[in-house]
Amino acid sequence: MPEKLDQEKVVQDSSAGADTQADCRTLPLVPAFSICLKGDRCCRHALSFGHQYLCRHPEHENFQVPPPDWKK
Repeated sequence: MPEKLDQEKVVQDSSAGADTQADCRTLPLVPAFSICLKGDRCCRHALSFGHQYLCRHPEHENFQVPPPDWKK
């Protein structure tokens, strides 16, 4: 019985990681952090910073979207 519980936990952990990566979008900031565009305060990788959140995910650079083209 404990083996079944461990297997279920592994499935939950791997699916949670996949969902996080599929949903994440960031803007580049510095090499260690990106700006989180999702703004999910419940995300374990989110760091509240003023009115926004920073992404501390180890692969945060893989979630980057192109910055908006600001008109002058």
